[in-house]
Amino acid sequence: MTELLPVEILRDISLAVGVVFVLALLLPRVGLLALRREVVREREIADEYKKAWQAEHLVNVERSKQFDMLIKYAENGDRILTALDTASRNRRGGL
Repeated sequence: MTELLPVEILRDISLAVGVVFVLALLLPRVGLLALRREVVREREIADEYKKAWQAEHLVNVERSKQFDMLIKYAENGDRILTALDTASRNRRGGL
């Protein structure tokens, strides 16, 4: 077997360095490689959206409880008015 000459070793190393350099330039532009600060910023944005969603969810739960109470009040009011109307008709002689 023939041994590699120093020139061939340098050529192989320079080729590998060139490929790494080109990939380091191209991958962030394509979106396959992200910088740490970009990842951290995206996580911060995701956390903000999550907090906003949780706050909105709590508001919706409270609103739903209030609507349920209003429906109960409306049903009770309807029962009372129906009972008063029925009692009034019975007192007047069954009109």
